[in-house]
Formats: sequence, C-alpha cells, structure tokens
Amino acid sequence: MRADCSLHRQLQPAACLGVLVLLASSVAPRAQETIALDTITVGGQRPVSTPVGLDAYRTPGDAPGGLTRAVTSGGILGSKRVVDTPFSVTGFTDKLIRDQQAQVATDILRNDASVTVQNTLGSFADQLYIRGFEVALTDRLYDGAQVGYLNKFALEGIQRIEVLKGSSAVLFGVSTSQGIGGIINFVPKRALPFDYTSVTASYVAPGYVGTNVDVSRRGGERDEFGLRFNGAFNDGTLYSGTSLRHELAQINLDYAPSDRVRLYADFVYAANFNDRDQLPFTLLPGVPVPRAIRADRNYAQRWNYTDNPGSLGYVRAEVDLSDAWTLSAHYRHSFFGNNYFAVIPTIGDATGHYSLFPFRINSHIEGDGGQLNLRGRFDTGFLRHEASVGVDVENDRIFTSTPAFGEPLASSLFNPVYYPRPDLQTGSARLSNDTLVRTGYATDLITLPGGAVQILGGVRYVDILSANVDTALGTSTARTSQDRAVPLAALLLHPTPDTLLYASYAQGFQRGSIAPANAVNANAALPPIPSEQVEAGAKAEFAGLIATVAAFRIERSLEYVDAATQRFVQSGLQVHSGLEASLAGEVSPGVRLLASVMALDPVAQRTGDPLTDGRVPIGVPRFQSSLYGEVDLPFERGLTLTGGLYYVGSQYVDLLNTQRIPAWARVDLGLRYRRQLDPTTLATLRLGVENAADHRYYASAASGLGLGAPRTFKVALQVEW
Repeated sequence: MRADCSLHRQLQPAACLGVLVLLASSVAPRAQETIALDTITVGGQRPVSTPVGLDAYRTPGDAPGGLTRAVTSGGILGSKRVVDTPFSVTGFTDKLIRDQQAQVATDILRNDASVTVQNTLGSFADQLYIRGFEVALTDRLYDGAQVGYLNKFALEGIQRIEVLKGSSAVLFGVSTSQGIGGIINFVPKRALPFDYTSVTASYVAPGYVGTNVDVSRRGGERDEFGLRFNGAFNDGTLYSGTSLRHELAQINLDYAPSDRVRLYADFVYAANFNDRDQLPFTLLPGVPVPRAIRADRNYAQRWNYTDNPGSLGYVRAEVDLSDAWTLSAHYRHSFFGNNYFAVIPTIGDATGHYSLFPFRINSHIEGDGGQLNLRGRFDTGFLRHEASVGVDVENDRIFTSTPAFGEPLASSLFNPVYYPRPDLQTGSARLSNDTLVRTGYATDLITLPGGAVQILGGVRYVDILSANVDTALGTSTARTSQDRAVPLAALLLHPTPDTLLYASYAQGFQRGSIAPANAVNANAALPPIPSEQVEAGAKAEFAGLIATVAAFRIERSLEYVDAATQRFVQSGLQVHSGLEASLAGEVSPGVRLLASVMALDPVAQRTGDPLTDGRVPIGVPRFQSSLYGEVDLPFERGLTLTGGLYYVGSQYVDLLNTQRIPAWARVDLGLRYRRQLDPTTLATLRLGVENAADHRYYASAASGLGLGAPRTFKVALQVEW
C-alpha cells in the first residue's frame, strides 16, 4: 500500500477548478522602450475575423517562423526585445511545444545547446543544467514568480518557456537554490481575444496514451473577463516498462475592470505517478563505465514507485498609476509531494554488476511567496530612466519522513534480478528544513541622448535564514543566517535599432543545495553561497532571423559528494568559461531554423586536493550543439517535414577525471499535416520519431548515469475550432 499522498490536498484544488470552470463558462514602440509581453487587450473589440487554429494567430512578440520569441521577460525590467537585453535569453513558443509533441520541459529545452538534459519522459524529475550548472527545482519560475518546488511543469497549460542564462539574482530574485547558470521561466496560457477550443489525442510507443483539452473564452460588455482552461490525462506504459499517469487541471483567469487595472488568478493541479521508474545509477571509484544498455531494459525493481502530486495558486494585480508608472504585486502558494519507494543502484565492476540499496521516504514541500514592484519611466535633464524598485519574500518548508533503508541486494544491468518488495515502513513527514528569503531591490536603465548607448545598474539586498530540523526530535540541528548586497551592471551599445553590443557583470547569492539521498548528510541544507559572472556579447535581428553570440565566465562554490566520506560538501570553486551562439527564425518562406552551439572550459579550483585541482567538474560537457529545422513541402499544402540533430560531448563521472561517458548524437524526424475541415475547424496530424537511429547512450553523468531514450515513436491528432 502506498503512503498517504494527502488526498484532501489533491482534491481541493481540483474541486475549486471544476467550480470555476462552471462559473466562467456562463460568461458569455521604440527598440529601447519596454514592450508589452503577450498582453491580451480586454475591454475592447474582438477581431473582425476569427483565425482558424492558433497558427493563424501570431502571438504578440513571437519571432518570424513562430519557433522562438523576439520579446521575452526581463524580470523586474519588464518585457524586452531579445536584442535589447544585456544577457542571453531564448524563448520557445507554444507552437514549438505542440509541433515537437513535447511531453515534458526537457523535450523542448534540448533545442538550446546551453542546456544539458539528463532525464527522459518516465523519470520522476526534470534534471537540467545551464552552462554546466544545475537548474534546481526552485530555479524554475511560473510567470516570473518563484513557485517553490515543482518537480515537472505540465506543458499543456504553458504558452512559452524562457531560458535565461547566467546569474539572475538582481533581475528575478534570489534563487532559493543554485541557479547561477540560469533559470527557466514557464509563462502560462491566458485567454485569447477570440473564442477557441482544442482537443488533442496523443500516443507515445509502446502504450502511453493521452488527451488534452484547451478552452479559451471571453465575456462581459467589453470582453473584460477572460478564461483559459487546460485539462490533460495521460496514462500507460513507456519504452522502459515504466508506467506513468499524468494529470492536469489548470485555470487562468484575467479581469480588467478598467483600462488601467489588470487582475490575474491562476489555479493549477498537476500530478505524476510513476511505477518502475529508473533512477540514475552511480559508480564506485575506479570502476570503468559499462557500455550503455538499451533503455527499454528496465533494471528498476517492480515495486519501485514515485508519486508527485502538486498544486499552485497564483494571483497578480497590475495598476497603471499613470502612463509612465505601474505598480504590481503577486502572491503564490504551492504544494509539492515527493513520495517514493526506490533503489539506488551502485555499479561495482565493468561487467555491470551492482548493489541495490532499497529506501523509502515520504516528503512534501509547502511554499509561500510574494512580490511588490514599482516600475516606471522618467527623465533627468537629457537622460531617460527606466527604473524599478520592490521587495520579495519567499518561504519554503520541507517536510520529510525518517528514511527507511533495506538490506543491500545484488543485480546486474545486463541480467537484472528482481526481488520481492522489502517491508520498509516510514512515518509521516515532519518539518526538516525551513528557509526564509527576504530581498529588496532597485534597478535603473539609463538611456543617453540618441538612444544608442544605455547603462544598466542595479542592486539587490538579500537576507537568507535557514534552519535544519531533526525530524525525529523536532529540534533545530543547524541554523544559518546570511545577508549580502549583490550588484548588477551592464553597458549596452546599439549601432542600429536592431543590433546590440553589450558587456555585463552580475553577482549572485544562492541558498546552498540540499544534500542528496545517497549522502550521509541527506536532506541537510548547506550554507548560502556567493557567485559571480562576467559576460559580453552581440545580438542582431535581420531578414526574419535573430542571431546571438556571448562569451562568459562564471564562478561559484563547488558542491559534491566527497568520495572518501560520502558527505555532501562545499569545497573549492567551480569555474566555467565559455562561448555560445544561436540563430533562429525563418530562413526563407516555408523554411524555419533553430540552431545553437556552446563550447565550455569548466575547471575545479582550490579544492584543497592536488588530485582534483584543475580537473573538469562532474557531468559537464565541453561542447554541445543543437539543430532543428522545418520545411513546408511544396507539393502538398499543409505538409511539413521536420528534423533535429542533437550532440553532447563526453562527460566525467568523478572529480578525479578517471571515469568518463562518451559523447553522443541523436537524430529526430517528424512529419506534420494540417487540413482545414470547414471554415472554422482545423485538424493537425503530427508524426515523430526520436532517436531515429536507436543509438544507445548515457544522456548525462551530472547526477549519476542516466540512460538516453531509445527509438521512440509519437503520434498526435489535434482538432481546433
């Protein structure tokens, strides 16, 4: 019998969502200036003609071709064109999410070469790395707001995914984890300016089926009320033999009582239930890396499971105090459950024999947070200012049961042995960590006469209070309290309105990581750590394309499980110097391209051990590339051929650099056919095959060795009206 997953916590959000659906269904610039991002104008006239299908409606801010964004979030700076931001950012659109049949965020984020992906669809979590640094669960934002811990964002309700690279402490708030490499911002769908309904049926071989419903409505005398509902249910068996059930109910409401006031309320229930999901395995020191097995050969025990129920409530208000000043505030409450009965395989020899360490644990995270922000424009003499001031408060509480561990078991990657389920009992989850982050910030973007030169300056004061709690005794075992002011500075030069040269410097201050389950100090929170980044780059928008190039250097404390003591520690520095470039857009009518590369020089310094000083950190590839393209075939209207080529360089498994996984490349192919069934109805059939060559590989070594997905067929049929 599985542990109680707080059923009332799961049912309450779903019930509220159902009531809201029933209620709502009855309601029939210049280059350097701030640009409204995906703002749906309410209280005005609807379009004279309603587009057939979302592809006929170009969302404001999408780049030519519709694969990426020309306008993305600049955090407390507001929305900005990509060519006006002094940091690297990529925005992937809802169109790309649908056309690539993305089930999880990792399916989309592999289109950015600066992002390393470890896990696949059947994994219990999306493990991501930007510029070689982990993007922890708390470094994933919802509509620009930190939402605590959400293991996987359900993509059915997401309008776009933004990848913001480098230190983001000043612009987006202090990461409650280790997001020095960057953050991921999930922007939700909101009501369209016209009525819209979509139903999608999907299939992932060999037996994972699902359906998704997307409904948008507006009502009121001025269309001032908006509703967007997304519901999804997927269930079945994946290639590995893992059984996965995915549930989603999401409502996004907006209301504009006047032209100067905008209100938003979002309610999300999302859950994933995995059986026989495979955790990445570890290697004993000195053991050669065994060859990668087929990912459809499941080495997990039949009694493995992971349950991840989650819910989110989010409200936001924006008030235009004048034409130049806007006051905004938001509040969120989130709940995320993480209950699992699993094994951690540890490889003991080159033939793939390993020890299994069964363990069971129940945990959940509750979080609250809010922000108050004032942003506006003003002039001082010949200088123009875009300023922002505000405060953030985030409180996340981790509840964990006392882990139960079983006797070690023996098995093999190439000939798995399956055992009866051990009798492991664990109690209810109790408070194990309580962290409060309070910040105050101010930024100013100064534009000199003519608009060709801009200077950005900002500072954020950070106060982090964290306490580890003994779950058995309920007493505090360790408290940390640190505060720091972190600065941001950038110089922007615009040779033309559509080009940018920039240089920036930023510091970060992050809460230390939580020790992993395989460390002797598991679940302990390490002290906060500083970081810094220097970046210089160039951007240009031309002929339907957006091109970017950036050079960067990032320093932060090195965190790892010490091989000798098995303790998760902070020791030394992790320094990443790199170069990245991207090109995206419409090359010619009917031909669309999304390409990027990253070359990285990662090194560990001042570790206190001459054997590890100067070595490459664990799980960091030196080179990655990503190429995706679409071609509309001329002989049949609505028929499109798609394809992707993804390459990730070799990675070290240990800090001594004696164990390494090889580089790998993957080819994806796809075909899409759109046909208008009647004047108001559009049908789209999408066919895809991932890893078409059926290559066996390790996707990453950053958090253990994770197997890449085998050849996988996908089919989806969408009908829109």
